[in-house]
Amino acid sequence: MAEAKIVWGLIFITLVAIFGYQRLPTTPPIQTALLQSSDQPPASWLAASSVPETVQLPSREYREPAETIQPTSTAWATLANNLRDAAGRKLFTVPLTTGHSRTLYVFSDPLCPHCRDLEPTLVAIGKNYNVEIFPVTLIGKNQTAAQVIPVLCAPPEKRRALWKALLADSSPAPAPSCDIGEKALAVNDKAFAAYGFPGTPQLIADDGRPVPFSALENDETFAAFMNAGVQLKRK
Repeated sequence: MAEAKIVWGLIFITLVAIFGYQRLPTTPPIQTALLQSSDQPPASWLAASSVPETVQLPSREYREPAETIQPTSTAWATLANNLRDAAGRKLFTVPLTTGHSRTLYVFSDPLCPHCRDLEPTLVAIGKNYNVEIFPVTLIGKNQTAAQVIPVLCAPPEKRRALWKALLADSSPAPAPSCDIGEKALAVNDKAFAAYGFPGTPQLIADDGRPVPFSALENDETFAAFMNAGVQLKRK
């Protein structure tokens, strides 16, 4: 019994280390978020003092236009590396699509109305990009946890169908919960808070830049945003 506790303790420490934070922020995450139109002022990152030292987010406004963001900055690169490594562990995410050269990361709560509204757009994006969902319990809390933990307990190749069923409010065959799924979801929640994301859905490009909803207008605008980071990095 003691050995089992030690093993689970080591696993949890490893999961936490993947996201590169050392302590939780003193400022709690915002509990709600509205999709913002392009004519509304953007939200802001939480104060730098509320973010761990290992995640030094810039004091810029949240969701800036692609051309004003420096994708080679330490903050964006650190975030991109952390998300890529975490997704590669196949413990924390729901892989909606795979097999592409570029990736979009999404923090989402299945009980978040705006996350549900975004789903058709993610399906369209998934035709040309990998889409990795990091489930969090920002909106639904315990109710979300009860729904999502069995999804993270399932093999990676089966999570997509279970996630789709949650968003469609259908009734799939009950999936078992597990300790590792519970811990993985807890790490997602803590990482979401540590990075100071203002709400769900939160979209992050594979170079670490937050994706503005204005970039989702059509295939061309999204491709232009994603490619802008690559072009700036080469300069």
